[in-house]
Amino acid sequence: VAVYPPQAAEPSARISRDIDIPTALTVDSHDRLYVANRQASWKGGDGWISVYEAKTGTQLARIKAGINNPTALAVDSDGDLYVANLYSNDVTVYASGSSNPTRKIRTGVEDPYSLTVRR
Repeated sequence: VAVYPPQAAEPSARISRDIDIPTALTVDSHDRLYVANRQASWKGGDGWISVYEAKTGTQLARIKAGINNPTALAVDSDGDLYVANLYSNDVTVYASGSSNPTRKIRTGVEDPYSLTVRR
């Protein structure tokens, strides 16, 4: 993943640590970059979310709890992270800075490939 500052032609950082089949990216108001990793099925995992400081590429966290083949990410105005999980047909919600889900949204969710929230 290459990180470009506004209007830059060259990246300020390149992130490869803890990346495996990235499917979605989002940045919050604190310049934290979230990367959804699906992970190859032959590796036996459900995927995870990698969290980085966007400007430097320093890894801040890895979110595994509640993740099941993540396909989309969104952050709301409170900084809460929403993750669409393809294999469990749900959206997990994480309070800002948390690695554990605060709730799961299942009603009306089937094969989620995209996601947006009102800011």
